[in-house]
Amino acid sequence: MSKKMSKRKTLSKEQKKEAYLKAKRKFLIRRRIFIILVMLIAFAAIGYFLFFDKPDPETVVSQLHLLPGFKIAVFASGFHHPGIGLFSSDSGPRMMHLYGDTLFVAVPGEGRVYLLRDTDHDGVADEKRVFMKGLSKPSSIASYDDWIYIAEDYQIIRVKIDRKSLSPVPDTKEVIIHDLPVGGHDMKTISIHNHQLYISVGSSCNDCIEKDVRRATVMQCELDRDVCDPFAVGLREAEGMEWFNGRLFVTENGRDWLGDDFPPDELDLLVKGSDYGWPYCHARNEPDPDLGSEKYCHDKALPVFDIQAHSDPEGLTFYRGNKFPASYHGDLFIAYHGSAQRKEPTGYKVVRVFVEKHKDEYRFIGSEDFVSGFRQRDGTVLGRPVDVINWVDGSLLISDDKAGAIYRVWYEE
Repeated sequence: MSKKMSKRKTLSKEQKKEAYLKAKRKFLIRRRIFIILVMLIAFAAIGYFLFFDKPDPETVVSQLHLLPGFKIAVFASGFHHPGIGLFSSDSGPRMMHLYGDTLFVAVPGEGRVYLLRDTDHDGVADEKRVFMKGLSKPSSIASYDDWIYIAEDYQIIRVKIDRKSLSPVPDTKEVIIHDLPVGGHDMKTISIHNHQLYISVGSSCNDCIEKDVRRATVMQCELDRDVCDPFAVGLREAEGMEWFNGRLFVTENGRDWLGDDFPPDELDLLVKGSDYGWPYCHARNEPDPDLGSEKYCHDKALPVFDIQAHSDPEGLTFYRGNKFPASYHGDLFIAYHGSAQRKEPTGYKVVRVFVEKHKDEYRFIGSEDFVSGFRQRDGTVLGRPVDVINWVDGSLLISDDKAGAIYRVWYEE
């Protein structure tokens, strides 16, 4: 009898062990299924942002609001490929440059510069091809004679262009400016005027004293060698650069975390040798609460026009065409990329700034929304304007780095 009882007890222990192992296997299987489901959901979310969360440019233009008499349409689209620039707001087309009847546009997220043409003059680009690829966050283009200059995040290069084929001439690519500082506000904007190359180098931080003297400046450089001098300093982030009648105008983004309305963003007229205050002073010589003082800030260069704080003004152009009403000629158009550090976001539009010329001076006397609606009333962001440029037919082109498109704005009677 005792042997039978012992055998039953032994079998019971084995059964318990088997039950425990079976339960453990079920637990492990359930855990694996849970992990797989989480991974599938994560991949689905990433896939959504990669492949589907790109606003359709045609939908974007259908939602935009323009001043009476103006029309807008897609000029070119499909610039950022899926998966490129996923976590960057700067993945799509940014600064543009006109070379004859050819448009160049920099697309940092792809590491490419594109060439666009409208050969049949119907207002839509019918030629779109890669001019250069394999670049490091290209953000701006300029040209001089047969050279195309491209600003990467850490250097400025140039390459000769064949005027017939509009292709780079083999073995002509060379680095002009080496080892530019990266990190922080590292998008570089370039412009060429009077045989000189101008480079905007942003700050490394929101508010700090820079160790690299090239930071927060616009530099004036030789066209064919790495020889540069500061042209203007104290510019936290001068995104847009535009020459107009021999004067250099820039848009500047003010520092963050001082409230929704201070300091304002700026339009600055750069004068060689001037200091525009950052990081010690903001707006109209108001001291920074952390680094500034009234004694230091009393004589800094002032902006020529104040812009709502956190609008993120970038590209700008003075209208030079003859297809808009006469009252628009010489007015300034600025692309507001849109705010990130404001409770109630602002920007996400292109504005017209009214310009008065008195003798040899320019006065900026107010502004109005020219193209708006990139941010909807419910908070949906359809697009983020970056640059605005005069096109050959008298219209304006606007680049949008969120929707990956370029729009054309024209006037109809």
